Amino acid sequence: MVLNSAFLFIKPEAVNDQVKAFVEPILKEKGLRIIKKGEIKSEVIEKKKLIDNHYYAIASKATLLKPKELNIPNDKFKKQFCLDWQAALDTCKVLNALDGCEYFGVDAGGMNKLWAECKKANKLVKFGGGFYCGDVEHDGKKAYVFNGFFMDMRAGYVEPGKSIYYYVVTWDAKKMSWAEFRDKVCGGTDPETADAGSVRGQILANWEDLKLASRPNVGLNSLHASASPFEALSERMNWLNFNIEKDVFGAALLKTGIPVKVIKEWCKDPQVKTDASGKMGSCYDALEDIDADEELAKMTDLWTWNRPTLTGKASGIDFDFGNKYAKFANGKEECSTKILDNAHVFAFLDTATGHVVVVSKAEGFPTVLDMPSAKASELTRELPKLAKALKEAMGAKYVNMSTIDGDKAQVSHANFHIVADNAKKLSEAAAKDLLAKIDLALHPPTPLKKAKFGKVGKIRPDDAGLNLGVKVVGEAVEKELKSSKAYEVQVGDESGVVTVSLREDQKGLLQKGKTYELRNAGTKMINGHIMILVDKWGKIEAAELEIAEVDSSKDISATEYEQVKA
Repeated sequence: MVLNSAFLFIKPEAVNDQVKAFVEPILKEKGLRIIKKGEIKSEVIEKKKLIDNHYYAIASKATLLKPKELNIPNDKFKKQFCLDWQAALDTCKVLNALDGCEYFGVDAGGMNKLWAECKKANKLVKFGGGFYCGDVEHDGKKAYVFNGFFMDMRAGYVEPGKSIYYYVVTWDAKKMSWAEFRDKVCGGTDPETADAGSVRGQILANWEDLKLASRPNVGLNSLHASASPFEALSERMNWLNFNIEKDVFGAALLKTGIPVKVIKEWCKDPQVKTDASGKMGSCYDALEDIDADEELAKMTDLWTWNRPTLTGKASGIDFDFGNKYAKFANGKEECSTKILDNAHVFAFLDTATGHVVVVSKAEGFPTVLDMPSAKASELTRELPKLAKALKEAMGAKYVNMSTIDGDKAQVSHANFHIVADNAKKLSEAAAKDLLAKIDLALHPPTPLKKAKFGKVGKIRPDDAGLNLGVKVVGEAVEKELKSSKAYEVQVGDESGVVTVSLREDQKGLLQKGKTYELRNAGTKMINGHIMILVDKWGKIEAAELEIAEVDSSKDISATEYEQVKA
């Protein structure tokens, strides 16, 4: 599980010592762990264009891009201004808001007033969310300006003496969802309606004691907070220059297979396909209020719907990243008839045909013939093993292995079908039985190794794991110990005899004149003499053994060993 991690900052209009001292305890009381905090001054925000990148979708039209770099719908532009877009460009009087300030000789506040006049005179056109153009006039000058409203917003961050104070926080999604974090911890964007216990709600209630210049409102609401785990990643990368590979959520995102280039592009909040139908919408909006693990799954879906089309070089068929084989292979969809799942292939039993379908985990190849040799070999190397298992499980005379080249009616994903001569549609019960047989053929039980038995005459003081076939030659003799009783019994074979030390609960296991197998026994030196012990890891088992005569002349336990001092 990936922890939720958000980026918050006290906005410039609320940054002071009183507010900083007020906010941090609230965050901790709400169950957030602060892993990083600090101040970023206006000079750095201006130089690195941090606020511009933060509001990229708006700022790109206002400060970062030139109008010729924008995708302008000519029909909307011409309808509003009675002029073709290209003709307007040719006049060289088409400017972003930053250049517009210089052209008209005004500051951010001045541009904001000119923009308000434009809006009042109905001389604005909206191309999309946060994307406007206005016909601005001032002191006899005229120009088409993009997103003039942004300059006043931007000024609040870049004017000398301004700063933000940020926090990087984490928490467990099981204890608090992202939606609860935004609602209960941060509060709604309008402080007047925000939860009273939230940061925004409490700052509003105490704004005068906190020495704020004015009462917080929707525009100046004191606090920014990430709307989703991905937006938080984007903000950490922008404001703090976090490395995506070293960020916890970023690293998890890379494991989904989404390229770094795409992730960075999505950080700009582009319009993307937000579902399988191709509906377009904001990337950020599609991911809002989702916890980290679910967000990773959602972004994998977004990548499926938005990744570039790949067409097979040999087949000419477009690869469908959302095909059912791909969903099985990447774990997006459960398969109840799975046979094999490794790094390169996914194999399953198709109950409709009785075939075993072997699917490549390499995406982008509609057919086997579209694959480079290295990828194809990863797929085909499993075929012999699976074919043998199917043949054995079905009792077939033979099996065929085939693939489809260029049939658009088939699933557009490189695969092989393994077909037994007696293949047929299977009922649920028949499929279950066949799967068990295939699994048995693929994973036959490992035969137990036959125990190797040694001779009593070869026992040494440090022996362990002994397997001995012995005959009991004496009665059990009781020995008093400090806290319990033990019993010693002499056993032997043709090579010699040895004494076995038994616990009280074992004394009846060895009967005089009978033969036994001692398994996994060990030696123990007692007063310098070898004794055999059979502990809980060993076994004493009666056995029919042919031991004609026990050699009592060689008593292993009679030899006394002297301990050598180190």
